Amino acid sequence: MHDSLIQNDMKAPAWKGGDVPYKASYGKLMMWFFLITDTLTFSAFLAGYGFSRFKYQEKWPVPEDVFTHFPFLDGNHPLLFVALMTFILIMSSVTMVLADPGSSPTLPMISIIPPSFSSVIASSPLK
Repeated sequence: MHDSLIQNDMKAPAWKGGDVPYKASYGKLMMWFFLITDTLTFSAFLAGYGFSRFKYQEKWPVPEDVFTHFPFLDGNHPLLFVALMTFILIMSSVTMVLADPGSSPTLPMISIIPPSFSSVIASSPLK
């Protein structure tokens, strides 16, 4: 039975460092790690959504009524809700463009900002 055991060299270091598994760089390995964990996370979200959607069908809103109502207004206003979501999406994009420190100070998008506010941005200490 002793012959069937694998003998390890106890004097050899467990890990000497500097090894590159599969000859991949650290950045490439971390990008794959991110992609795999991102895929698993969103798979769990979709599975949870599907489970709750089919388990509680009687409590789920009717799809035809979801976009017909606007918060704090009575009546049928489907385009107001879509316009609100579009405005939020565009403003978040503008915010990200203006927050980029590598972007040039003469962005074409700054022209949509009122002149009084663009002077505040230009004189910002965070620039």
